[in-house]
Amino acid sequence: MGKKSSQRLNDVSASEGVQNQIVQDFEEISSVADFCGRVRDTLLDVLLFKQMLVKGSLSARIYMSSLKKTITVEQDT
Repeated sequence: MGKKSSQRLNDVSASEGVQNQIVQDFEEISSVADFCGRVRDTLLDVLLFKQMLVKGSLSARIYMSSLKKTITVEQDT
């Protein structure tokens, strides 16, 4: 009877360890996914700006000034 209880405790401990590892892995994956999302958004901003530059529009200059403000704010925080 004592061996079964001991085995159950070992199984529970192993299960908790696996659960903790899964949580840690998920948190790491989430942070990588967030980073990739920010990179994607930045690349889309660059592509949009490039299209505006090709057209030679005034909105490109306005967009650039707003982008500089956004980057400055993000760096300050």
